[in-house]
Amino acid sequence: MSDPLQNISELLPGIYGLIANVGLTILTLVIGGSQIIKKLNASEKKSEKKAESTAEEAKSAAEEAEKRVMDAMQMELSIVRGSLENVRKENTKLQQTIHTIITAMRTRGMHITILGEMIDIQDSKGGSTTTRIQENR
Repeated sequence: MSDPLQNISELLPGIYGLIANVGLTILTLVIGGSQIIKKLNASEKKSEKKAESTAEEAKSAAEEAEKRVMDAMQMELSIVRGSLENVRKENTKLQQTIHTIITAMRTRGMHITILGEMIDIQDSKGGSTTTRIQENR
């Protein structure tokens, strides 16, 4: 019969080789896995940075659009204020013109009364005319 210790001593180099191969395989898997994890983490950080960058760009674009809208509204408000000032000046001029006409007609014996939409004209002979103000269309 053969000695069991001798069989073991014959098997030991093979077992050591197997253990070494398994150890190297495990080490390779651990190192490769850690490299994959590092790459995934770096990719995740890049994605986060890209998302932050995209959010910043969107915020910047929104702020720029808001500024443009505000500028346009300020310009329109300025135009409306200018138009209002022109209307006020024209209204003053028309009131002065009407007052001048009424004064001139009064010196000729005619009296003009304006009540809302109605104008009443009376002459020195007692004649009277009443008419409604016409709108230009």
